[in-house]
Amino acid sequence: MKMKNLCALILITLSIVPGCACLPTQSEIDNLDYGSYPIDYQSAIKTYFDNILFDPYSAQYEFYEPAKTWLKSGRTIIGGYGVGANVNAKNKMGGYTGKKFWTFFFRDNNIIKVYEGGRSVAMSD
Repeated sequence: MKMKNLCALILITLSIVPGCACLPTQSEIDNLDYGSYPIDYQSAIKTYFDNILFDPYSAQYEFYEPAKTWLKSGRTIIGGYGVGANVNAKNKMGGYTGKKFWTFFFRDNNIIKVYEGGRSVAMSD
């Protein structure tokens, strides 16, 4: 049951498209190219947090398995894999901030889009 809820959450999170209420048809979804399965997704997610956490070495992670999903950018539908992760790390005061749920959209082993909760997050370089 937990995995079904996660997959539904990932799909809902990634399908949020500002300014557009039109969702792809089932036929469009069935014919998507999802790219390659993300092999080292845990390492990629940890590397992402190395750049944004105050104390990345204190981070505690709970990863979910990648699941096929899609996102829409304008009129383009992009297939890929959604990966959920709960992350908890220390702040500047040395206390843990509490678990936060993040969703990562992967395409061919690369992180394409990041969501904190349901909000899109700018990618850092």
